[in-house]
Amino acid sequence: MGKKNKNKDKNIVDETLFNLNPEEENKEKKKKESKTAKAFNMYKFIFKLIGCAILITFGILIWVNSKDAIGAIYLVTGIVCAVAALIRIIPLLRTLKTHRARLISFIEIIFHFLIGVYLLAAAFAHWDAVKDVANLEELKGFTKFNLKAYQYILVIIFFTRSFCYYWVTIRFNEETDKIRFWLHAVINALAVVLAAIELTPENIVWTLIILAFACALVIGGESGTGYYRYRKSIKAAREKQKEAEKAPEIEAPAKDENVEINEIDPNIIPVDDNNNQDSIIS
Repeated sequence: MGKKNKNKDKNIVDETLFNLNPEEENKEKKKKESKTAKAFNMYKFIFKLIGCAILITFGILIWVNSKDAIGAIYLVTGIVCAVAALIRIIPLLRTLKTHRARLISFIEIIFHFLIGVYLLAAAFAHWDAVKDVANLEELKGFTKFNLKAYQYILVIIFFTRSFCYYWVTIRFNEETDKIRFWLHAVINALAVVLAAIELTPENIVWTLIILAFACALVIGGESGTGYYRYRKSIKAAREKQKEAEKAPEIEAPAKDENVEINEIDPNIIPVDDNNNQDSIIS
């Protein structure tokens, strides 16, 4: 007896279920991301409104209490310097072309970070010292030194930023554009102006108050614009839904069962479905 070959059963899987089109996947991902970004942009006016309120409150507090305002100025400047240094360190060093440009930028970033830490310490030292004095003129030692040094600290920050920018772009041919070029030219001019004028604590306080209210005005305006866009999108969706409800429904034409005899095509041969082709004629 011959051996019989037995075919083993194999699980057959439809490969089309796994062959997903990458373009369709990217489209789906982009749709989800666009919906999330759109939703965030629609409700971003809430965060801007809160930021506007915080800036106005900050400006009023500085206006009311000028002694503590100097410490707040130190704190704000220190946070800006430290955070800006931390944000720049990785993207900047990865995108520069030459090692020397990276080294120069790294030194500048570390220097600005240390200035930020110094100003944070100066802020808390100032708040601790003003508790025991009636006005700023009675301050002594470290806190009195900071009142005069703050002006030159700003000069050093602005000058080192513009100097390092022009050094790496001109000497090492790093990429730049017109906006960054003229922005650093303004920063350099501002450093010269700050070094030339006499910057008293009162002037610093009023400058910060003006900046706080100006930023609050800009952010508040953007918040109002964002809220207007939000309400406009709701109105557009409501009108679109009304138009969809008002659209007339198109019905399919009904079959006319009353067909006259003269309308029947004589060339069409009727077929009898009950005709048995296998019948035997006796």
